[in-house]
Amino acid sequence: MAQRTGILRSRLLGGNQPTDGKMVEALESRLAEDEPVVHQLASTGALVHEQDDETRQRGGSDGGTLLAATDRKLVFVIDTKSGRETADIPYTDVKRIEREDGILSTTVVLTVWGRGTFRLKPTSADGVDDLVGDVTALSRTWQLVVAALQDARQHISLLEERVERGEMDDAEESRQSAREHIETATGRIDVDDTAVRQTLQQRVRTVRTELRRTVSRARMSRGRDLVEEADGLADRRAYDAAHRCLRQAREHFERALDVAIEEDFETADDLRADLDDLADRERTLQGRPLERAEAARERAQAAAGPAEEAIAWEEALAHYRDALEAGWGTDATFDGDTDALRMQIEWVVANLVDARMAIAEALEWNGDRCRDRAQSERARTRYAVAREHLAVARRLAAQYHTGDVATLDERAARLCGKRLWLG
Repeated sequence: MAQRTGILRSRLLGGNQPTDGKMVEALESRLAEDEPVVHQLASTGALVHEQDDETRQRGGSDGGTLLAATDRKLVFVIDTKSGRETADIPYTDVKRIEREDGILSTTVVLTVWGRGTFRLKPTSADGVDDLVGDVTALSRTWQLVVAALQDARQHISLLEERVERGEMDDAEESRQSAREHIETATGRIDVDDTAVRQTLQQRVRTVRTELRRTVSRARMSRGRDLVEEADGLADRRAYDAAHRCLRQAREHFERALDVAIEEDFETADDLRADLDDLADRERTLQGRPLERAEAARERAQAAAGPAEEAIAWEEALAHYRDALEAGWGTDATFDGDTDALRMQIEWVVANLVDARMAIAEALEWNGDRCRDRAQSERARTRYAVAREHLAVARRLAAQYHTGDVATLDERAARLCGKRLWLG
């Protein structure tokens, strides 16, 4: 700090007038560590501020007034009776800067968007033209570059929203637009001063990195949403749709990881973990239909009676069919050999038909007892439900070519006759 203050002191006021060290320290407090002063003017007078038809004078005490131009802003330092005051004016806020020459003095006139006009009479006219010319050029360059970067940031924000909604074509359009604006900003950096050029180039690099980070972050977020969506689809037995979600999630994670590795983002390890978890989920999904089918089969074989048995066999049939049909037309490989699954389905259907017949038989026997007790309505209900079970059993037997269709038709006809007898 002391060394830098000494350098500033030697440059300020042209080195030919007493320099208030506290003024230099006040200026130093407004600068970033890597922010050089490229121009400076000093005045023993006050800073005049005009705004909204009101004119005020600030400063003018022993330390006078300093105007410093850095690679990124203007800084006023004024010495007042209550101490030194400072004000920053970014180049993006500069509307106009001019030199006005009077009979005895030169005035620098600075107009700032939204803050009025500042007038400073430098102690010496030396360097005024350089400062005015450079600030004019710098403010224009800064405004053009920042405008392009602001446009880029708008597209970056839109990009993130579109990725998270899964609108990938529109998201790619936003990414391309952001890149174009970033390149436009790069092309607008047309200044000779090395420090200024480097500062603007760093701004561009920051936005370019922001674009890359947004792409990676948005794709990671979208991938995680798709994994969650896949879980819900698998729960609803929509296995092919779940598989597609996981494949899309993998594409997002892999793209996000590529960017994270290229840019050395801290999210790379998290994305590797996401991909490992995704691989586990894919394996689990591919085995889930058969696993559910086997569990239902075990419940059916352990069932306490035909009703419970039929429910479990129905569930087993649905899951075995899922295992057989899942992945058709895709590159997914679900567990289970096709021929073995077909044989298992036929066996399950045979057991389901038997269970439905057993239920129908029990209902028919119960209906007969109700009939014998003159409970005609109850008997009719039992016979009707029994026929429904037989109808389901017949459809399954005919579809899967298992069971005795003729016997099922015979029993259904017998039940129909009993209902007709009841009237």
